[in-house]
Amino acid sequence: MIRVIRIDGQEILLNSNLISSVDPGERAVIHLSTGDKIQVKTSHKDVMEKIAAFRQGFIQALKEDSQKNESGAPEKPDKKRKHGPRRREFARD
Repeated sequence: MIRVIRIDGQEILLNSNLISSVDPGERAVIHLSTGDKIQVKTSHKDVMEKIAAFRQGFIQALKEDSQKNESGAPEKPDKKRKHGPRRREFARD
């Protein structure tokens, strides 16, 4: 999630995975994969830097978690289904 400020001054958290493109300008227009557009007070460069920083932090957290598991820390057991998948039975004529 990245924090941006809309033109009306409202601060919002935006899922960076939903961003499909960012129009350049002093006030960036963020296009979402949902079809929505959000105009923000920040420049497109700032928006791109926030996205990159968020993703970099996410990747770093994954690496740290991976290193913990390799160092012998116990892993959480997988939750397995007790029963197989349900099957629908249809009446045959």
